[in-house]
Amino acid sequence: SANGATVTWTSTESAWIVGYKLAASSNWTESPTLTSTTYQIAGLQQSTNYEVRVKSVCSPGESAYTASEAFTTTAGGTTTYTITASATGPGTISPSGISSVQEGSNITFTITPDENCSISLLLVDDVETTIPTDNQYTFTNVVANHTIAVTFATGIDEVALNNAVVLYPNPASTMIELRASNNLLMGKDAVLYDVYGKQIAIIPIESENTQIDISNLASGVYVIRINANEGMVMKKFIKK
Repeated sequence: SANGATVTWTSTESAWIVGYKLAASSNWTESPTLTSTTYQIAGLQQSTNYEVRVKSVCSPGESAYTASEAFTTTAGGTTTYTITASATGPGTISPSGISSVQEGSNITFTITPDENCSISLLLVDDVETTIPTDNQYTFTNVVANHTIAVTFATGIDEVALNNAVVLYPNPASTMIELRASNNLLMGKDAVLYDVYGKQIAIIPIESENTQIDISNLASGVYVIRINANEGMVMKKFIKK
């Protein structure tokens, strides 16, 4: 198009980086790491020669770039529109701020949560929109101004949070160890209840491994509950 290009490729890998530049320049621009074999380059100059190349992100390391492919943007019309992108919370959207888009062109936004965070809300033109599985949203054939806003949430999913806590051994007779493999639980309290919901004790979590003396407990089933910032973890154990 006048201000962008769609790049596609085939590969047996699962992650890639696209590089592109003005044909007359020696400076390459790189995309973020991609998990789709299609990438929308935006913000290009009209009627201009460019080069593009792709490399695989392997494990470990990266491949060499492919040989570059040349392309030339078209001569666009005179009408441009703006796409305003914003992000709230622990993450980014790229490009951010106000992007100018030639009439009829496409533009793709890449949404990237920070580590242990997630996308909680995506608004396109102030309407809640399904979050794309590849964390990329594309406006196609732009003929109006648009907005895109993303909100990020801190936390890990419930399954991952639950898997971060292990009680060992289970059953036990004198001592049980609470192992918290995720430091998001550090500084929290573990509350011990009997099977009827009566609170027995409060145990602070100050390290990855917390020893809990259960020698004075009657035989039976007990529950340990941890209220983390990311949600609640409940673990059952049996006192022999």
